[in-house]
Amino acid sequence: MIDEVSQQPASSALKKSDDLEEALAVLAVRPRDVKGWEELYRRLWPWVMAMTYRGLHGQRALAEDASQEVFMKLLRYARFTSEQSAAQFRSFVRIVTTGVLADYVRAQTRQQGPAPRADPESMDSIPDQHPSAEHDQITRSVFDDLMARLDPRDRSVAQLSLKMGATPREVAAATGRDVHEIYESIARIKRAARGLIEKSVNQQP
Repeated sequence: MIDEVSQQPASSALKKSDDLEEALAVLAVRPRDVKGWEELYRRLWPWVMAMTYRGLHGQRALAEDASQEVFMKLLRYARFTSEQSAAQFRSFVRIVTTGVLADYVRAQTRQQGPAPRADPESMDSIPDQHPSAEHDQITRSVFDDLMARLDPRDRSVAQLSLKMGATPREVAAATGRDVHEIYESIARIKRAARGLIEKSVNQQP
């Protein structure tokens, strides 16, 4: 499948970006606006479908299911602000799509034995360095406690890095912040997480 955004002339791609900016502006004011979500879906579906189609090696039905799941996650996790650019939101969508693809590849591996990994050419950025083992150790209750204790800016980083598996560079792209600032935020999050994990372990009978 052709990535419609990347393959079209710059003027056409700019028009799509402008339309996406308009949809994001509407959703920043009314996060559940039906027309805003319809426009978001219309603008992003071909791009998301292109990533899942290539990432799942041309399995169209599976790619369509994965793409629908991406939008379900966006409906649940996306947060819109007036300062958010179309490029930043696309980075967030790419993170979500990468995570969904990883889940589908793992499911295929369990069902069929070793399966091909998602094609790196299918996405502009594949996670190259996940935050660490804290992600696997944090239970839901500990994660909720951690999120409640974090500063709002660290909380957004934790949501992307721990819950969605994004790398620091991906988080920086999605939030519009400097990557070094993201590394510092992740270091604070890890210290807080380790403290809560140790507390949780010590409280066990």
